[in-house]
Amino acid sequence: MSGGDGAGARRGDRRFVFAYALAFAAIVLFTASPIILAAIASAIATNAGCALNEGNIHPCIIAGEDWGSTLYTMAMMGWLAIATIQIGAMAFAFWFAALVVHGVVLLLRRGRSRN
Repeated sequence: MSGGDGAGARRGDRRFVFAYALAFAAIVLFTASPIILAAIASAIATNAGCALNEGNIHPCIIAGEDWGSTLYTMAMMGWLAIATIQIGAMAFAFWFAALVVHGVVLLLRRGRSRN
């Protein structure tokens, strides 16, 4: 095995890790985005001293403008978590299966190339 082959394998490993890490980050971001939006809306409403609940849109004046409707919409995005958590779990299962299969294939290729 020459030095060039080892460098190419390491470069391939980095691409392998980066691609799967990027896909994992996208799955986590997609899954958690409704919860993140609801948490941000709650934090903004709390800091502005505004009421925020699921029952009604309450006025929330921030910097001279009413943000109540926007905060209410952001808070209601939390309900999307019912769907995104399930979709994210399925995406994670496919991601993990692809990771394992890809890893096994890479290990088998390395084992054959050494023999």
